[in-house]
Amino acid sequence: GVQSCALPISAADVALTNGGGVRADLPAGPLTYGRLFEALPFDNRFATVPLTAADLATIVARNLRHENGIISISGIRAQARCAGGELVVTLLRPDGRTVAPATHLTLVTSDFLATGGDGLLPADLLRRAALEDGPPIRDAVADRLRTGKTAPSDEDRALFDPARPRLAYPEPRPVRCSSRAANSPL
Repeated sequence: GVQSCALPISAADVALTNGGGVRADLPAGPLTYGRLFEALPFDNRFATVPLTAADLATIVARNLRHENGIISISGIRAQARCAGGELVVTLLRPDGRTVAPATHLTLVTSDFLATGGDGLLPADLLRRAALEDGPPIRDAVADRLRTGKTAPSDEDRALFDPARPRLAYPEPRPVRCSSRAANSPL
């Protein structure tokens, strides 16, 4: 069953959100709470889920094989490729080291996803979810932005590095892998 979140969110290894959870772009310049509300209109709260790197790789692959909104990931990079007709997801730490499939991780996400929204998490992980009863994620983001010394820059490679995307996969989505060689006769 769902339990109260006992782990501080800052102790999470990886964060995951769904594409439908963010509903508008944030404009350049001063940010108002109203604009943040437009981007994050739901009263979702944080949830944590203990899982393995293999579980997380399965979640990423599941999302890439479907047409629903694409996930956003932080804390770990995911690289997906087709191999032998299968979609294979490799997880990497920010420094580029591979995360072994048996590695235990703590995922922070929204209560929407942690209670079955978008069908992203399998039933065994949903049972492990711990929901936080604190403020909505939007308010936590607002608090964090208020304490920031400077606005994020387009040059901040920790936030966005086109040479090292957080999620890399063979296009287009949904990803379909075939064991047939690209140049073999039909």
